[in-house]
Amino acid sequence: GLESLITQEECFTNIPNLKRLYIQRTELELKLTESLLEEKRWPIITLRGRGGIGKTSTALEVLNKIIKTGRFNAIIWFSAKEIDLHSGGVSYVQPRVVTKDDIAKEYSYLIEHPKRNEKGFDHKKLFREELENSTFEKTLFVFDNFETIEKPIDVFELLVNNICLPNKILITTRHREFFSDIPIEVEGMNKNEFSELVESVAQDLKITDLITEKTTQILFKESGGHPYVVKVLLGELSINRKFDKSIKIFEDKEQILQALFERTFQNLNSLSKRIFLTLCNWRSIIPEIAVEMVFICNQSDIAETEFNHQDVSDSIDDLRRFSFIEIVNPKAEFRFINVPLTAS
Repeated sequence: GLESLITQEECFTNIPNLKRLYIQRTELELKLTESLLEEKRWPIITLRGRGGIGKTSTALEVLNKIIKTGRFNAIIWFSAKEIDLHSGGVSYVQPRVVTKDDIAKEYSYLIEHPKRNEKGFDHKKLFREELENSTFEKTLFVFDNFETIEKPIDVFELLVNNICLPNKILITTRHREFFSDIPIEVEGMNKNEFSELVESVAQDLKITDLITEKTTQILFKESGGHPYVVKVLLGELSINRKFDKSIKIFEDKEQILQALFERTFQNLNSLSKRIFLTLCNWRSIIPEIAVEMVFICNQSDIAETEFNHQDVSDSIDDLRRFSFIEIVNPKAEFRFINVPLTAS
């Protein structure tokens, strides 16, 4: 999320604004939208589902529409992070939103409470009061990737015991321990959504000539409509230039990502592997030129054989094809690289 609140329409918010491929998921979006707009019921809503299934993307798509309705005067986004991004570069910090104390302090600073820097100021008391009676009158508190928070059940109890309408809470999580008023299960895409995704990714990877209706049907059946899984599989197709029948090894859908990553990662060249692991360790959005500089200038410490600028660029493109990384704003003059949470 953004480090400070900005105004969109007539709403204060710090929701992230990354641009990426998104396929409309009409039924899911409608259910979430209706639950958020309801003012007299359901103060806590959870989006639950496997990693890479589209929880965060769907939440952001809906929130950008909710902002325009005027239902909330503020939408506050919380997510654990270890990096601060600034116009001048990157700084490494202790994760700010991990515990109840972190969340409360983050909120105090986001709303710029006048006493936030005073010694002994009770941030947790303020946060409890704000859940019940918000400064903004109608506030949506969003907790993304809730399972990454330390002692999430304790934090969940704090939220449950203090949230009051018309304020609401939206949680995205992989876990099922949190029994909210409205648990919305995020499953795989339906056939139409899946076909649209396959077509869009195939165009991006320039493999539309390899995609047939039969191929799409097989991908849909074997992936369960999982959007991130099919992106990785299409990446393999773009490299091998033929459909891999071994997709049928994935019988346990809960283990499909692990099995798929193990197979795909082993097929990467050594430079691609090292670039990917380095990007995961940096945990940030990185300019492509910075990645090239690091690897070109330090290659004597990295590999026995020499490589050049084009080798690094080709390796980055391979990682993009497999959806191990994504390019942020690909049409901009300088490309920036992000590692999806699932891949990381």
